[in-house]
Amino acid sequence: MTESIFLNDGSPTRITNPSHGASAVDITLCSLDLAQRAQWRVLDDSYTSDHLPILITLSYTGENVNIIYPARRWKIDKNKVTVYTDYLRKTHPNIPNLPTAKEKN
Repeated sequence: MTESIFLNDGSPTRITNPSHGASAVDITLCSLDLAQRAQWRVLDDSYTSDHLPILITLSYTGENVNIIYPARRWKIDKNKVTVYTDYLRKTHPNIPNLPTAKEKN
């Protein structure tokens, strides 16, 4: 089992009624190895929530790694093109140039 550590520094993460005071109820755990490369801080803007966002930044000093993402491909059953087109036409009426059933034949 990997040992975990709290990244929190005690800063409040939740805004409450002024009479209750702020609290640090949101916690961030990570492995000891990862904690050595992590910076943790609470952002100031709550974005209308009663919880403040937490920003976690990880530093990486290793060699650059090139990531190759495969091309996205879609296979649509040619027998169901009319079904797909009709669905799109109903759910997204603003899509221009959808072929009609007559144009597909």
